[in-house]
Amino acid sequence: MLGKSENNIICLLFFASIMVFANIGGVSCSLPIGAYALLKFYFKPKPSLFSKHIKWLSYLFLVGVISSIFSSVSFQFRNAYFLAQFLYWLLLARAIGALYPVIDKKQMSWTIVLGCSILGACNLLLGLGTQNSVAFILVVLGPLGMYGLNNRRWQLFYGILLWGLMLFNESRSGLAILTVELLFIMCLHVSKTRVKQIVIVLSVLIGVFVMSPQLRKIAGNIIEPYNEEMALLLTNPEQVQAYDKSWIQRQVQVQKGIQIFEEYPVIGIGANNFTPMDIRINENAISDKIDANVLQAVMKRSDNRSTHNTYITLLSEFGVIGTTLWILFIFPFLWLMYKRLKTINDFEYMIFVTTIGMSVYFYTIAALYGTAAWLFYGLIYGCYKENSNKVL
Repeated sequence: MLGKSENNIICLLFFASIMVFANIGGVSCSLPIGAYALLKFYFKPKPSLFSKHIKWLSYLFLVGVISSIFSSVSFQFRNAYFLAQFLYWLLLARAIGALYPVIDKKQMSWTIVLGCSILGACNLLLGLGTQNSVAFILVVLGPLGMYGLNNRRWQLFYGILLWGLMLFNESRSGLAILTVELLFIMCLHVSKTRVKQIVIVLSVLIGVFVMSPQLRKIAGNIIEPYNEEMALLLTNPEQVQAYDKSWIQRQVQVQKGIQIFEEYPVIGIGANNFTPMDIRINENAISDKIDANVLQAVMKRSDNRSTHNTYITLLSEFGVIGTTLWILFIFPFLWLMYKRLKTINDFEYMIFVTTIGMSVYFYTIAALYGTAAWLFYGLIYGCYKENSNKVL
C-alpha cells in the first residue's frame, strides 16, 4: 500500500477534480495538486505511456496532436495550451492506473462521498457548477463512494442523496442512468452471479414502463415539482421533440458533428476544435418534428456550443482512427470485467457498472475531456491491468 501522505495526495486530487466550480482565473484548483502528484509519483510506476492498454489513450493523444496541426482550423496558442492540458490528463491517467493496486480504495471512496455531497449541495443551494459538469461527476464518480460505506443503511442513504441531488440538477439522462447504476450496485447485496437475471428483469420492467403512457404519467406527476423537464419528457415526449430547446440544441450539434466527420473522416479536425469550426449546418437533415421557429432560434446560438455527444466529439475531432482507439480502450475492459464478474471485488464491480453508465451517458453529454474524467480513465486502466494479469 502507499503511505498515508501519498494516499492523501491522491484523495486530495480526486476531491479537487470533483469541485468543478473551484478555479482561480480560469485555472482549476486541481492543477497544482495534479502537477505535484505527477512530480512525486511519475518515476515510481514502471509502465510507460505505451504499455499495455494505456497505449490506446496515448495514441488518441497523438492523433489529436497531428489532426490539430493539420486541421482546417488554424493552429493557435489556444490549441497548444489545450494539447498541453491533454498531455497532463494522459499522464494523470497513467499514474493513477499504475498506482491502482496500492491505492487505498476505502479512503478514496470516502473522499468521493464527501466531494460529491459538497458539489451537489453547492450546485443546489448556490448554483455553482454547470448542470452537465455536476451531472457527469455524480454519474461517473458518485457511485464509487458506495465502496467506502460498509453499512447498508449508509449506502442506502448515500444512494438516495445522490439520486436527490441529480433530481434537482434536472439532468434527464443523468437521472435515468444514475438510477440504473444505483440499482445494479445495490444488487451486490444479492449476488454478482445473478446480474444476468437482474438485467433481464430490469429490462422488462423498463420496457413496460416506457410502453405504458399511464405509468409514465404517474411518474411524471410525482417528479414534476422537483424536475419539470423530466416530467415533461415522461408525459409528453412529442412536445419535447418539437419545442424543447435543450433537446433541439443537441440535434443541431450532432448534425454539425456528422457533417464535419463526413468532410474529415480519417483523423478529424483536431482536439477541441469542434466549437470554433465554422460550418453551415444542413437544417433539412434535422428532424421534421421540430418546430421551425424554435429551430431557427437554436441555430443562432449553435456556434459556441459543444457537441453534447462524446461520440460525435470523437468522430469529428479524431476521425475514425481516434474513435477506433477509444473503442479499443473501453471495450476490452468491459469484456474482461464481464468474463470475471463472479471473481472481481466490489470496487471493480462498481467501476464496471459506472463505465457502462458513462458509455451510455456519452450519447447526451460531451465529456471526453477534464481532470475528473481522466482520473476515472486511469481507474479503468488500472482495473484492467490488475485483472488481465490474473489467470481465469
